[in-house]
Amino acid sequence: FGCVMSSSSREIVDAIRHGLIQLGLDALIVPSEDAHQSEYVADCDCRRQFVSGFTGSAGTAVITKDQALCWVDGRYYLQASIELDDMVWTMMKSHEQMTMEKWLNENVAQLGGRVGIDGRHISVTSFRKLMKAFQRGSEMGPELDTLVTIEPSDSVVDRVWGDRRPSEPCSRVWAHPEKFAGLSARHKIELVREDMAAELKGS
Repeated sequence: FGCVMSSSSREIVDAIRHGLIQLGLDALIVPSEDAHQSEYVADCDCRRQFVSGFTGSAGTAVITKDQALCWVDGRYYLQASIELDDMVWTMMKSHEQMTMEKWLNENVAQLGGRVGIDGRHISVTSFRKLMKAFQRGSEMGPELDTLVTIEPSDSVVDRVWGDRRPSEPCSRVWAHPEKFAGLSARHKIELVREDMAAELKGS
């Protein structure tokens, strides 16, 4: 599978489904966040927006072999209802409908399916939350490969996006004044090193 030149939501989703088959996956999670867990991201990191057409700053898309769902919060119900192609996507209202974790557990994990997510875009906390949800539905606990982190080189979304993906920004870097940062960068690095050394001693 490779780049899709059309901006049609259906064609993009179909291409992603083809990629899932190639990777032996049954579902793909596409979060809004970038590798730094930012809510407001650069154009090159707007993966959820690319696959779904929904431009809100928060939300999570899930694509399976036969469904495409996008979870959004109350700020975006109206916007998502306009921007999502309802012939392709189902809008899921956060806090009103089944959570993404529960939905994936019932519709994928407990049926023996494998859920993939780009390992750059999920925090340890979110990963553990998903694994806990999958385990809750099974007395035996989840299989080790139920939740699969995808290597950047195998990113389904990036491969479908192809050459149309915007370039990464290249802006100047400046030092945040210490009066706002609280401590100098050098001091913070030393504190991190001390914590790492303490962790190694305790392990």
